[in-house]
Amino acid sequence: MNILKRIYSVIIISLVSFIFFHSGSKIQAQSFNCCGCDSAVEVATYCDKNNFCYECTGPGDPNCPGLTGTCLSPAPACSCTPPSPPPQGGCSSSWCTSSSTCSAIQGSTQSSGAGYCSPPDLVQCCTPSGGGQSALCYTDNRPRCLGEGESPSQCQAMGGRQNECWIVCRNAGGTVAQCTSYCSQAGTACTCCPGLTQDFSTSGWPCICGSGGASCTNICNAPYCGQPNKGTCGGTCSNDSNVCPNSCGQVNACGRNCGTSDETPPSGTTTPTPANGATVTVTPPATTVTLSWTAMTKATKYNLQIYPTGTPSGQECTASGSACPTNLTTLNYAFTFTPTITSYTWRILPINGTCTPAVNGSWTSPTTFTIVSPIRGNFILDTTQSSGVGGNGLCQLGSGGTGQNPGASSTIGATWGGGGNSLGVISGSGYTISNVAYTNSTTVTLTPDLNLYSCVCPSSCSYTNTTSVLTSNNVNFYLSNGKQSWWQTSNGLIYAGNTTGTAVYSKIPATCTSPSCTPALSTRTVLNTTNSDSYVVSGGGAIDSTLDAASQYTYLRQDGTTGHILGATLNGPQEDYSYFAQLFGVSTTSTVDFTGTQPSSAPTNGKNYYANSDVTINSAWNLTNNQSMVIFVNGNLTINQPIHVAEGGFLAFIVNGNITVANTVGATTFTSGTPVVEGVYIADQQLIIAGGKAGGDLKFVGGGMFAGWGGVQLNRTYTTPTTNNTNPTDLFIYRPDFLLNAPPQLGSPLQLWQETN
Repeated sequence: MNILKRIYSVIIISLVSFIFFHSGSKIQAQSFNCCGCDSAVEVATYCDKNNFCYECTGPGDPNCPGLTGTCLSPAPACSCTPPSPPPQGGCSSSWCTSSSTCSAIQGSTQSSGAGYCSPPDLVQCCTPSGGGQSALCYTDNRPRCLGEGESPSQCQAMGGRQNECWIVCRNAGGTVAQCTSYCSQAGTACTCCPGLTQDFSTSGWPCICGSGGASCTNICNAPYCGQPNKGTCGGTCSNDSNVCPNSCGQVNACGRNCGTSDETPPSGTTTPTPANGATVTVTPPATTVTLSWTAMTKATKYNLQIYPTGTPSGQECTASGSACPTNLTTLNYAFTFTPTITSYTWRILPINGTCTPAVNGSWTSPTTFTIVSPIRGNFILDTTQSSGVGGNGLCQLGSGGTGQNPGASSTIGATWGGGGNSLGVISGSGYTISNVAYTNSTTVTLTPDLNLYSCVCPSSCSYTNTTSVLTSNNVNFYLSNGKQSWWQTSNGLIYAGNTTGTAVYSKIPATCTSPSCTPALSTRTVLNTTNSDSYVVSGGGAIDSTLDAASQYTYLRQDGTTGHILGATLNGPQEDYSYFAQLFGVSTTSTVDFTGTQPSSAPTNGKNYYANSDVTINSAWNLTNNQSMVIFVNGNLTINQPIHVAEGGFLAFIVNGNITVANTVGATTFTSGTPVVEGVYIADQQLIIAGGKAGGDLKFVGGGMFAGWGGVQLNRTYTTPTTNNTNPTDLFIYRPDFLLNAPPQLGSPLQLWQETN
């Protein structure tokens, strides 16, 4: 509620001495009752022909001949000393000092203090005594101050009017004519009535003039709503304030229409944010864009239409992902967008709600903005390769991972429908891809330094069309610094006699996928015949073929994941060096006829070759299809060169110590399936495939049968660790033709590949 305070000030009308010279008329000083004055108390006065009564100014006043004193007898009860300068219209005979007291004269009240006594015709309202009102009241054309208990509203009841302003006007012939104007706090200075010319005015007084003479009384009763004056002055009242607080064309209390300026449609321009063509960045997981605009002229509220760019006309508020809020009284709106929509268009309708009904403006021109998002995440080294895809489509790791930069040559970026793309920035073990379109067609791809790392999860190093990459602020890639070395066989039976612990161990990675890589410890033959793969058997020890500890039998056989036997023990003799030496009659006293070079003649005893110490093969061997050799080494055998045996031929090394294949023997092509060492190899101690070659290990491919009664060591790993992702470092290919071509003394089957730890 507004509270309007009106402060009423005492209006002080200064006395003015007037001197008039009228042609053909002599004005004499008079002491009789002029203009109704009381001659008993009045000062020297004179009357003009219009019966206006004026006070003499003092001795020498040409209008008052014979005046010799300051005041006529009896003199007023005040001794007046004019101030300097005198007030406007002041006269020496009626100005009171601060210590004087004005005596009451006809039609006035007594007052003390500096000011005017009230003369009978031109009145200066003194400060009222006894609680009277500080206002003038005209009754019978006589002004006076209001007395005790009187109020301005009583003037009308007394047949008078309040706050009148008198001026002198002349008609066209120059004749003085009376013109009455009516004072108002909100008016202008007094002016003459229509058709008259002002001769003198008390300037600066706020007045609204009527158009009649002194008889125009009871002019306008509030409210003033344009009704005619009540007197004979004519005209209409003009004050109709506060009757139309909202100028909306409705009828006011006076029966006429208010103005219509407030019911015009909104106009002007507005500045929308985001502007046309703008790109808005929203950081996941937030899905809100704040739209704002500047105010428009006469708009009190706004409607919005926000819809996917390209929406057909007429479907702005029905299209999927759209929003159409109405009657917004703010200049902003928080819009929750659909993450699968890249671009939005919006427009604004201003409304003038001052009137009823409301008046709409025009829709603004549509503006389009694109929503983009930064995609952030980390690179985490997953040494156990146990990370996996979670329910939100993103890779996760329970614990154990550490941050890892994917290498200096690594790159990461995003692509999306329509050909959009953005290259990210890698910093340490984290990354940021800016300005990615907020759409579910987004693909994020990492290319790590393949000389150092590979992706464990996602295994393809790529998140494709996964909405979560837009709603998560932690899109992680899990890396391995090269998979652990692993080995593989083709067709042959795998046997490890360990009864406890891990008997067979080859961690085939999940990155080994068909057709380039066959994820199986035992694969089919080269003919790819179904079920030509074999089984894994242990004396009771564990068999582990995968990095996933929860599914260790995942990659055992190409044609079945769980084909294995635990707890199988040999019931017959251990077919080792002693066993076969007895069959061949070999002893420490046998003739030594083998030094490491491929024999070119038959053995001394006609059955086998024999070495009674360590032997090293330093030259390549090639056995033809009609050659057959059995060689006993009562020591260690080191193979530094390739050994090839043609189909139809036969070669067996039976060694009392270790059999070691040097790291220089192998294939330079990691996908190779061509054997570099062929034959039957039985070691009483360990079968060792040596690694650590300068410049990087080679792939070992063995063809035949291999046994290490003391264990098998496969020590090779690739220089580029990621080569292990799809390639075993060791491949053993079973040669069943060796069974057919074996000498009679080797009639017992030797198709056992044993690995012990």
